[in-house]
Amino acid sequence: MDDAERCAGDLHIRRLLEINRRRVASWGSLPPTGGPLVLGIVGAGVMGTAIADAALACNIKVLLTDADRAVLQRAGEALFRRLQETGVSTTDRLQVTGDLDEIAACHIVLEAVVEDETKKGALLRELDRRMPSESLLATNTSTIPIHRLARGLGHPERLCGTHFFLPVAERPVVEVIFTTGTSAKARAAAIGLTEVLGRDVLLAPDAVGFLVNRLMMPYVSEAMQLLTEGVAPETIEQVAVSFGMPKGPLSLLDEIGLDTALDCGWVFAGAYQDRVAVSPLLVTMVKAGRLGRKSDAGFFRYTINDQGEIRQDADPAAAELVARWMGRATQPSAEDIGARLFLPMVFEGTRILAEHEGSRAADIDLGAVLGLGMAPARGGPLFWCDRAGAGRIVEIAEPLRSLGARMEPPEALRQMAETGAVYHARETRTETTSA
Repeated sequence: MDDAERCAGDLHIRRLLEINRRRVASWGSLPPTGGPLVLGIVGAGVMGTAIADAALACNIKVLLTDADRAVLQRAGEALFRRLQETGVSTTDRLQVTGDLDEIAACHIVLEAVVEDETKKGALLRELDRRMPSESLLATNTSTIPIHRLARGLGHPERLCGTHFFLPVAERPVVEVIFTTGTSAKARAAAIGLTEVLGRDVLLAPDAVGFLVNRLMMPYVSEAMQLLTEGVAPETIEQVAVSFGMPKGPLSLLDEIGLDTALDCGWVFAGAYQDRVAVSPLLVTMVKAGRLGRKSDAGFFRYTINDQGEIRQDADPAAAELVARWMGRATQPSAEDIGARLFLPMVFEGTRILAEHEGSRAADIDLGAVLGLGMAPARGGPLFWCDRAGAGRIVEIAEPLRSLGARMEPPEALRQMAETGAVYHARETRTETTSA
């Protein structure tokens, strides 16, 4: 990209973000709580602890619990240390508890447990039974539709999805998901919580994977497919970074946690099987105990140097596991690798617009930039498509169709190629005028 293209991408994202903020403001804000806001979090794993840390940094009182007492103790100690470093009175800001009734009495309760529909559903029903009817119940599920988790609740109208992204401290957005039965009060509370946490709200459809993960899963699954074709992990990572990602797809998987990614992958593949490259690698890695950064070993090895910085290195042990599933080696060019990683984002974004009324091209691009960390200068996958032209994108995809349905441009994109239509021009102009 030249400087003019970078400026155009940056301006595009700033404009979309301004429009989105005005749009979200019309949905309301956090209702009065009659005192300091208290957030209860169930789940003290990587994500739950990160959300708690973000809330504490915004002067929100947090009550944290976990069924695993050892996990809860470690998370509590880490959070208390962080608070003490800032000189805050820890007892006023953070409480670690094993009492679910104390959690249920909070103004807002957010669950952040393992991505398992049965376990999440049981926990949400238990919380719903204990909580006052006027309180917001939120779930940090990353793939499971909210309407499915709402089944069996006494007050399904107060359940909302609030999906945070790792690393939470670096991602300025939260996906907020409603069902058709979500109350206006719950919608306002979910949006208000996100804003109090200093994050932008991205309204996402209530479907498997919502929005951002529907863009991410084809991207990371294609990276694993390239590994089994003999492409070096460093090459895959470099192509992604050169395109505008903050880190490569394999590093992203390590950061999310390969066990978490596997749980999400089962849900995603069940709904969109022909849209991803099905790979056995995640199962193999998890069975080998390689869970990513949380276990210091995933697709890469992680160590801490004398300065306390995390170092990422290639790992021969990971290469041996990949070799078990190595098929015919290919030698794709950097351009082909980039196409295989990023065309599926355009395709999935196009499908989201076609499948979910109310979804906007702006949501797709903001989701990629704010949720996945794509460089604002790139402008998002649909802006990239607009810049190249739908006809050119279809042309780039043509040699890749032999890989299967996942590389087949959606019919809506083919129609755009024929007519010269774009995703953004009329939509952005209309919203800017009416906002």
